[in-house]
Amino acid sequence: SREVWGSLDHWEWAADLDPDYGADGDLTVDGDHACLAVVEVTQDCNLSCSYCFAGSGPGGKQRATEDIVARLEVVREEAGTHPIQFSGGEPTVRDDLPELVERAAEMGFDHVQVNTNGIRLAREDGYARRLADAGVDALDLQFDGLTAETYEEIREVDLVEEKHAAVEACREA
Repeated sequence: SREVWGSLDHWEWAADLDPDYGADGDLTVDGDHACLAVVEVTQDCNLSCSYCFAGSGPGGKQRATEDIVARLEVVREEAGTHPIQFSGGEPTVRDDLPELVERAAEMGFDHVQVNTNGIRLAREDGYARRLADAGVDALDLQFDGLTAETYEEIREVDLVEEKHAAVEACREA
C-alpha cells in the first residue's frame, strides 16, 4: 500500500538489503538474504518492446560464458546453491542456454529457472525438451493476456498463438 511502500521507513529498511561490494569492487551476496539469484545472460531479445524493464532488444550484448560462470561461482560461494534464474533480455536467444543450465547443475544448483517470453519454445520443435533434459526446473513465462488485441497493444505484435504453443511444448516436455 502507499502508506507502507511510499514511506521513509520502507526506504530506510530496504537500504539495508542493498548488495555489498568488496574492497576489490566485486559484488558479494549475503546468504541470509538470497532466495533466488537472477543471473542475466544476455541483453539480446527477439522482441522490441518499447518499455523493456531490462532495456533489451534485438542485437543486444551477449554476456560471455566465462562471466556467467563467474557470477554463478560468486552466488554459490557467498549464498550457497539457492535457486537461480537465468534472465536477460531473452535467455533463449543464446544457443548455449541448455549448456549453461547443465553447468549450473554441475555446480550444485538444484533449482534452475528460465525467464522467457516463450517464442523459441513455441517455434522450435524439441527446444522445451532440450531445456528440461538440461535441468530446467521451472519457466517464468511472460504472459500479457489471452487476446491478440492485448499483445498488439502492449507488445505491438500478436503473440497469442506463440504463448499457447509455448505452454503446450512445456506440457509435452
